[in-house]
Amino acid sequence: MTLREHDFASVKAQVEAASAWLQAHAPVQASTAGAGWCSKHAVQMTQQHKDGRTWYSHQTADGWCTGT
Repeated sequence: MTLREHDFASVKAQVEAASAWLQAHAPVQASTAGAGWCSKHAVQMTQQHKDGRTWYSHQTADGWCTGT
C-alpha cells in the first residue's frame, strides 16, 4: 500500500483510515478465536448437546449455522 500527501497530517489521516479498514476486514484467526467461533459470521456460537452429541451453532436470519 502506498500513501502519498503533501503534509504529515494528511498522511496520518490516511494511515488511520487504512488501519481502521484493515482491522474491520481482517479474517479472524482460528487459533485466537477459540472453540465455538464462527469465522463465517464472526460471532461466538453456543455449545449444543443432544442424544450424546455435542456441537456449536448460532442462529442467523437464514436459519442455523454450524460455522461451516
